Amino acid sequence: SLSLSLHADYYINEDTSTLLGLEREHAQRSLILHRWKLAGMTPNDIGYLSDTDELFTRDFLRAMQT
Repeated sequence: SLSLSLHADYYINEDTSTLLGLEREHAQRSLILHRWKLAGMTPNDIGYLSDTDELFTRDFLRAMQT
C-alpha cells in the first residue's frame, strides 16, 4: 500500500549581503534536505527537488514508483 505524507515549509532570506547566487540556492537546498530528515524520510523514500519551471513527465513518475 502506498502512503503519502506532505510537509510544507518556506525559506526566506532577503539578506543579499550574505547569500549571493549559487550560495543562496545551496542554503535553500540544504534546508530542504534537513527538513526531509526531520519529516522522517528514509533511503527508501523519494524526494523530488526542482526549480518551479522544471516539470516531470508521467513516465518519470512511473519510474519513481518502481
